[in-house]
Amino acid sequence: MAVMDREERRRLYRDTDAGTVMLAEFLAAPLVWGGIGWAVDTYLLHSFPWGLVVGLLVGYTVGMYLMYVRMQAQGRVE
Repeated sequence: MAVMDREERRRLYRDTDAGTVMLAEFLAAPLVWGGIGWAVDTYLLHSFPWGLVVGLLVGYTVGMYLMYVRMQAQGRVE
């Protein structure tokens, strides 16, 4: 195993941190928006499961958008 210098370790940790943040955002967005959709179904519209389904779809869309924006900021996507 080769020894990494300080700059290589920083780059590795920076990439790992960015990946962890992207994963957390991607997983949290559907949970939050699905929860909002469930609450709208349960307390306002009484149209279960449509608010939950719409909330999950919005959450996945938001999660993908956040991932795209973060990758674009890193210069990995044009």
